[in-house]
Amino acid sequence: MTSKRVAPSAQVEVQVPLPNPAVAPSAQ
Repeated sequence: MTSKRVAPSAQVEVQVPLPNPAVAPSAQ
């Protein structure tokens, strides 16, 4: 049951860093 909660948590952290760098170059 714990592994199931860790899986979704990891996906959220991966989606956050992706949009960050994508927005930086777009602003420039």
